[in-house]
Amino acid sequence: GFTSTTLAADTPRSAASHRSADCHQSHDRVQLERVLDLGNAGPLVLLAGYQTPAALRRTGRNRLETWLRNGKVRSADALAEAALEAAGRQHTALPGE
Repeated sequence: GFTSTTLAADTPRSAASHRSADCHQSHDRVQLERVLDLGNAGPLVLLAGYQTPAALRRTGRNRLETWLRNGKVRSADALAEAALEAAGRQHTALPGE
């Protein structure tokens, strides 16, 4: 059954798990920032619609490129290619993704 000692024993593991997930998420964010110039509107539009590497991979190049063009993003083809290349190198999945 469930006891308060079970909860107390799980708390440090849970905290460590969250720290690990935060570290991976931060690493993924840094990887995307290296590839995408966040000083331009195009990458911001991309990240507003697709927040995770898995979402980018599921979308695929043609659909992503079309979505970016419909959002009036300049060089949609190059941005889609760069984003999918970065997403292909990132395989950290967070709970709820």
